[in-house]
Amino acid sequence: MVDHNPLQCKKLFLFDLDGTLYLGDRLFPGVRELLSAIRARGGQYRFLTNNSSRSVAAYVKKLRRPIFSPRSTR
Repeated sequence: MVDHNPLQCKKLFLFDLDGTLYLGDRLFPGVRELLSAIRARGGQYRFLTNNSSRSVAAYVKKLRRPIFSPRSTR
């Protein structure tokens, strides 16, 4: 059987942060589910940004907040 979904064979996904996965402190609908689905099928994801107004440490701190947790219900 041929899989016609080209994303099914991908192992690594790269995502921009600001305005793509979230805006301010609000995740866009479906982001948690998307990341969970990638992990569930053995894939990985990495985050990128071209926004130099924050340091790497600031982004790490933001992404560790509960609102960005896969288990958060907010």
